Amino acid sequence: MSILTINTLSAPAPTSLQVAFEDAQLSVHATLSGATHVSRAGVKRRISIFWAYMTPDHLQNLLTALHAAPTCTLSFPDPLTGAPLTVTAYSTQRSVGLYRMKDGAPVWTNVELSFMEC
Repeated sequence: MSILTINTLSAPAPTSLQVAFEDAQLSVHATLSGATHVSRAGVKRRISIFWAYMTPDHLQNLLTALHAAPTCTLSFPDPLTGAPLTVTAYSTQRSVGLYRMKDGAPVWTNVELSFMEC
C-alpha cells in the first residue's frame, strides 16, 4: 500500500509529508474586559509534500492528474487519528526544481506539491 495516493494514483514515497491544521475562523473579537472570543467554523488540513527527486514519468503522471480537475482526492496517514485519511483538496502550489541525471537516469529534483482541504 502506498503512503500517499492522489486521485487513486499511488504516488512514490515522499521525502517528507507535512500536515498543518488551520482554523477556518468566522470571527475573532476582544471584549472591553480583555477577553478574546473566537468563533471557529472548522479546522482544515494543509498538506505539503516534497520529493528530493522524481522520475519524469512519475512527475508527468502526478501533474496530469492534478491538471484534470480543480480538486482531487488525497489519501495519507492522518497525524490526528493515526489512521489513513481521505480528503478532497485543491492544489495551491506545484513546483519543480532542476532536471538532472542521478545514477545514469534523468530525474526532476525538489518536487513540491501543496494542498488545502476543501
